[in-house]
Amino acid sequence: MSFCFIQFLIAIAITSVRCGEVEFTILHNNDLHARFDEISASLGACTDALKNSSSCFGGFARAAHVIRDARKEAAANGKPVFYFFAGDIFTGTEWFTIFRMEICTTFLNILSPDVWTIGNHEFDDGGVDGLAKFVKSIRAPAVIANADFKKDIGTKKSVILNAKNQKVGIIGAITSDIKQICDFTGDSIFEDEIKSINMEAEALQKQGVEIIIALTHCGYEVDKKIAEKCPLVDLVIGSHSHSFLNSGRMDPIHPESKAIEGPYPTMIEQPGGKKVPVVQAYAYSKYIGKFDLKVR
Repeated sequence: MSFCFIQFLIAIAITSVRCGEVEFTILHNNDLHARFDEISASLGACTDALKNSSSCFGGFARAAHVIRDARKEAAANGKPVFYFFAGDIFTGTEWFTIFRMEICTTFLNILSPDVWTIGNHEFDDGGVDGLAKFVKSIRAPAVIANADFKKDIGTKKSVILNAKNQKVGIIGAITSDIKQICDFTGDSIFEDEIKSINMEAEALQKQGVEIIIALTHCGYEVDKKIAEKCPLVDLVIGSHSHSFLNSGRMDPIHPESKAIEGPYPTMIEQPGGKKVPVVQAYAYSKYIGKFDLKVR
């Protein structure tokens, strides 16, 4: 029985003039919605017939394989690689209905993100108290800069990673209209995404951080505004809108042509002329985004 590997989105390089040359690879996915098993091209169950014809995709086993291979290669060639998860592992299949956050904890720890942010569905198993339990059960830091949970739930506004002695700051954000779509956030307060990211980016800059990534659960349209209006941000990794971005022809395994919302990456030009890439990797574990970043 043969299987197809999870599909990669196109990788590119960008340049900046703010720091010495550093090159690293970013892997990212989002909105997995408890799709732990592999799926068909149309997001349905992977039947035996589809497996036998190599017509199944995604799933956490493939994702884990890709991430582990990338990390192994990075260790061999000295090129850093980071894997980021942009939220919404909860809700979507009977796996979550039966096993709730416990199965999500197990599988997200297997993928082992370097940093992750929360999605609106991470409130679906116990509200803020459940989210706190989940955040503390994951062996990677969760970042969100625009939320006040009225208590410490274990999240940070940002974290700093190291890429060949270059500081890389990762700032998290969630859609500020979350209370309109989620009934489980309690008395939490969610501030404007752009204002919060800019404040945290300035704080990171004061710490000597010159590469700043926004890891968001805000949706493609908001992400483009973040890229335009956050002058210190170099890259936006998004989610929430389940946007399928593709730079080339229609991907033959993705029949829903209306899902292609823009190029991967979508380049946004700021008023000062700086160009900021925006990326997202659709949903349901079908894709992993791969982004080769060169800053010099």
